[in-house]
Amino acid sequence: GGGVVEALLDCLHAGAGAAQRLALVEQWLVARSLGRRPALHPVLAGALSMPPHRVERVRGMVEASGLSHRHWIALFRHSTGLLPREWLRLRRFAHAIEHALQPSCGWAEVAAASGFADQAHLANTFRTIAGVSPSEWRAGVDPAAPNHVPMRR
Repeated sequence: GGGVVEALLDCLHAGAGAAQRLALVEQWLVARSLGRRPALHPVLAGALSMPPHRVERVRGMVEASGLSHRHWIALFRHSTGLLPREWLRLRRFAHAIEHALQPSCGWAEVAAASGFADQAHLANTFRTIAGVSPSEWRAGVDPAAPNHVPMRR
């Protein structure tokens, strides 16, 4: 309520500097969000938690939902901020990164195991999402943080 916001504002005004005020806002947001999870439509929650090999195409997601194509796309976009095809692309990319951490896997094998049409499809997706080629990524990857791509200088 209003009392909570007023208390936050009092703390912010008492804060010494921008860094301290930012830390206060972060603490407040975390405290307010603990235990709260946005409610997802049950059909959407089921689709998002399916194993990667079970969902490879938007059509399969729509058919499994029992909803109309238009309703599924609208529900998915409203809930995730992405179109289903964008989400599937990111999911394939994440799966490819997991496989690519094994240096013995060739890029064609990684592409096939991750649901890409071919190695070129994987390479294009890598450049679009990560901003580097698969080989550049592999050469600079930190296995402890495979989703991190260092900034070029």
